[in-house]
Amino acid sequence: MTPGGQHQRFGNPEDRSSIIEYNVRLAKIIANCGADILVLGPGGTRDQPSTLEELQVAAATINEVAKRTYALGVKTCVHPHLWTEWQGENEIAILMNLTDPKVVYLAPDSAHLLGAGMDPASIIRTYPDRVAYVHLKDLTDKSAATPDLQLPYFCELGKGSVNLHQTIEALNEIHYSGWVTLEVDESLNSPYNTMEICRDFVEEQLKIPVRL
Repeated sequence: MTPGGQHQRFGNPEDRSSIIEYNVRLAKIIANCGADILVLGPGGTRDQPSTLEELQVAAATINEVAKRTYALGVKTCVHPHLWTEWQGENEIAILMNLTDPKVVYLAPDSAHLLGAGMDPASIIRTYPDRVAYVHLKDLTDKSAATPDLQLPYFCELGKGSVNLHQTIEALNEIHYSGWVTLEVDESLNSPYNTMEICRDFVEEQLKIPVRL
């Protein structure tokens, strides 16, 4: 996932050139490694929703990045994220409407979408031709639009409030065949135990084989 970041915002016209340059340079590295997905991480922190003008600036920057990376064989994905300039459903809708569907894709994150008040499965079904990469993640509290550093908002799959079965059903309905990354940002368990819990949930509850 690439800047944005806390010190650069896609909605800030002064950051446009550096964001484009950085992401195109990164896309060249991605292509040379044999990969084909670039995830655009929005800037933070979030003080208020993005204005239409800021989203228009962001969309223009995203379109330019995506046009250049697509020529390299790399798909550029918008990644809505809690506590950043792209958090809400309206912001996603505007960005999807203002960006070129031929070169700009969507990387939904099940926990971030639910935390911002959305249904991840519904968002996936709304943009079936734009979903090109997925973060499968769970959330301890479905109302996480305002950060509280005392809480580990994200948790192992199956331990939180995201309906992961419905998320997978939606991906199957749109015939999604791309990568799904299992992600846990924070946990009270060790990294090894965290991955065991997630693996077991995927295999036993979602019925998706992990171990060959």
